[in-house]
Amino acid sequence: MEPQFDSLDGRSGVEIRDPIEKVRFELHTPSAVEPTPATAESFYYPVDSAVTVETDEIVFPILASIYVYSADGEFLQDFTPNSNTELTIEPGEKYYQLNGTPIVIYLSFSSAVTIRKSETEIRLSFDGSTAVRIGARSYHESPEGTITVSGSVRDTMCALSTFGSALKMTTPDRAHPTLRGHPPLVELGDEFHVPESIDPPDTGVRLELPLLHEKVYPAASLAYYLGADVVPTSGVSKLVAGDFEYSLESDGTYEETLHRLLRQTAFLDCLVRTEGIVKDELYERNQLEPRLDWDFADVYDSSLPEQLETYLSVPFETISEYVPTWTLTTDVTPLEKHAAVLPFLAYDLSQIRSAPLRSSKQSISQPQMFDDFYRTGFSRDEKREFESADLLRGASERTDAGKIVRPDPVETTEHAWVGNGFPLGANKLTVEALKRRFDYSAPNKSGISIHVVCNDAEMSDEIVDELYGFRELVDYDITIDYNRTVAELREIIESPIDLFHYVGHVDENGFLCVDGSLDAQTLDDVGIKAFFLNACSSYEQGMALIGRGSMGGVVTLDDVANKTATRVGRTFASLLNNGFQLRTALSIARKETVSGYRYITLGNGGRPLMQPEGGVPSWTSVSDMGGEKYDVSVETFLDIRCGFGSTFTMNVLGTSARNLVSNGIEFEEVGTDKLKQFWKLERQPAVIDGQVCWNPIRDLN
Repeated sequence: MEPQFDSLDGRSGVEIRDPIEKVRFELHTPSAVEPTPATAESFYYPVDSAVTVETDEIVFPILASIYVYSADGEFLQDFTPNSNTELTIEPGEKYYQLNGTPIVIYLSFSSAVTIRKSETEIRLSFDGSTAVRIGARSYHESPEGTITVSGSVRDTMCALSTFGSALKMTTPDRAHPTLRGHPPLVELGDEFHVPESIDPPDTGVRLELPLLHEKVYPAASLAYYLGADVVPTSGVSKLVAGDFEYSLESDGTYEETLHRLLRQTAFLDCLVRTEGIVKDELYERNQLEPRLDWDFADVYDSSLPEQLETYLSVPFETISEYVPTWTLTTDVTPLEKHAAVLPFLAYDLSQIRSAPLRSSKQSISQPQMFDDFYRTGFSRDEKREFESADLLRGASERTDAGKIVRPDPVETTEHAWVGNGFPLGANKLTVEALKRRFDYSAPNKSGISIHVVCNDAEMSDEIVDELYGFRELVDYDITIDYNRTVAELREIIESPIDLFHYVGHVDENGFLCVDGSLDAQTLDDVGIKAFFLNACSSYEQGMALIGRGSMGGVVTLDDVANKTATRVGRTFASLLNNGFQLRTALSIARKETVSGYRYITLGNGGRPLMQPEGGVPSWTSVSDMGGEKYDVSVETFLDIRCGFGSTFTMNVLGTSARNLVSNGIEFEEVGTDKLKQFWKLERQPAVIDGQVCWNPIRDLN
């Protein structure tokens, strides 16, 4: 299913439709044009379909950056609406990539062009009538089909062997996230079936694994990224690539080896891909090239088996300091039904671990909390807050210990759990919530809508207002209600709201209201996209919201003090408003207080509510060095639209090479004016001398 082109109805221009993602985009022209088919193979960059139009101008109806490349893929320059108003480019065959669109779009032409920005659009004016080739490629964030498995391990192996069908290329260019589509879905049925449209590549790579679900599940991400066949063996688990073999059991544990191979292969692909279709300058390659005795062009041109042999001959310690912090580790109980979650985890390149079928279940006792968390660097006041029992958020009954599980710790930014129970410190995933990612995309708008309901008489107006009292600094659309009835709360939850924040009590009957309780399990439909429930042991009501239509949200596993509720909720909402996804926002927000670990994410925590203004969610830390000079550290985060292999640059702060997202970047002695200019272009939260700031330009003053 390829993108399709048609002349626009009602105005002049071209409509581009993607039948996989079910999205469309328009290019406007001053007069009517008739798209004529062109060969996709004639494009230097991978596109699924292409047309040619004759026009003297093309208008993009959004404000988005444009990357300009030479005919052989060398990056030349970019046009960024935040910093450019007009740019003239000399004649010559070039490619122009439009960013920020729901479909990957390239233009190719040889005419001189002037690019201009207005308040709402980008205009490309050519030197007379010009033949413009338009190429389009689906982001393929939706699966092309569904594979049916019987539940046997062999069927699961066969399903994993098809995941590579979603790769647009099997060269190192696949390290570009837009060249990795979503693997086909997996569902349980009577017998194995693969739709004819799913055609996996022949890469010459296979993973030989035991016929055990607990051994097969952790290999899903690596099998997808390599386009590998997954086959059974009674011998040693290994990766086989042509004549090259690599044991999965000789170096560390089996799962650790799989995870390291994924990180090492994907990262080194990022370095080598600079010899491929996008010839940009990458900071990590600049740093590591002296350590790697390679001819990068030769490595790029070699076969995948040869590349793997080259990559895995490098000790991981040689490159480890430049490998981006991996985003996600997911613990999966290896049951037959959980094969359905593997396509989602593989697409996210999650490190997958098989969780014990009988997980440890326990309460969060006070002595245990002290043991675990008093080793942290929180202040004495914060620890005093943790000890105090006054003004606890929620009812007084203790958490049902039989439902909470404690997964092993992870070294990734985020942690998810697939299985029974509610995981301490992790995101409880469900397939139903993950599937909703295909029906919802983060709107490109200035702010999110928040509805706060306070049904707690102990929470004063001042405390609730403190939660969002800084709203004059951000683009929130906030409604705050107090003491709602059952009918009123039902109407709110069924409304299309970006974030629902409940402050109150939950008991065995549901959300407490002034005239009774509302059990979310009695709702027919839920309209809220995400939620934050500040109520004791609110996880069961949270799961009910997800089961009835919500994308995901945050709940508590135990009593939470009101100060904690205020601090965590405020930071969480602000991060969502800056384009962070749910899981990442909570992982940062709960660091605000010693008892923040009592919050967990339910449902699809890997979705943002809105798109970050700069394209990449980021967080800046600033230290005043005196003399109006600052040391600046910028931390970036991956998300669903900015997957592994994405890059960023901070031109205003003085970089020219691009950096991989999820790698931090540091600058020394940055002047005040330059720092303010950076924040004007990139609206983001900041930490200035240890204090979180949501309006850093004002606070810097």
